[in-house]
Amino acid sequence: MNLAILATLLICCVPDAKPCPASCDCSLLGDEGLQVDCSSRWLKEVPTLPDNTVLLYLQNNMLAGIQAGRFDRLHHLQRLDLSQNPLSCDCGIVYLKHWLDDNANVSVTGATCKGPASPETLTVITQLSGNDFAGCRSTNPIDCWGLLKIDLIMLGVFVLLVLIPVAYLYWISKRLACCVAMTMDTVLYRRTTVRRLKSQ
Repeated sequence: MNLAILATLLICCVPDAKPCPASCDCSLLGDEGLQVDCSSRWLKEVPTLPDNTVLLYLQNNMLAGIQAGRFDRLHHLQRLDLSQNPLSCDCGIVYLKHWLDDNANVSVTGATCKGPASPETLTVITQLSGNDFAGCRSTNPIDCWGLLKIDLIMLGVFVLLVLIPVAYLYWISKRLACCVAMTMDTVLYRRTTVRRLKSQ
């Protein structure tokens, strides 16, 4: 009971925490994180995964490629099983190839694909070279939320550095104009008073 409450609090209250995908089964691995089992679900795409995923089982699905950016937030991932998926050695696998190269510490099973040149032969994805993807576009996803945060920070800096000083200068100029007007009125009043006294 307490474990269920703790898991619910972690999922609901931790910033950017994502719930377990509906098409998968998740189980808590103590303090380490989550085991996410999405095996044998006929998945054609990898669902959005919780950031604290440690073990990820995607075997025996219909994955032909992995969407760009899908594993980028899985900083705690230790094991990934991609076996028995019809992964294709084309542009849809470029992201996975780069991700595997950058995350060599993750234990990966079944990261093989079939290519158009030899559709019967399985190729280990990490053995593919840049020449195999010469006609592919860049797979770096655009981080829209990150760009929005940067824009908001820049807008805040603009307000602090430009609008506040301009508003302050405007306020000072109004006060000075008021003081000058009052001083001019006082000078005119004194002059007219002196003239009246002299004329009497």
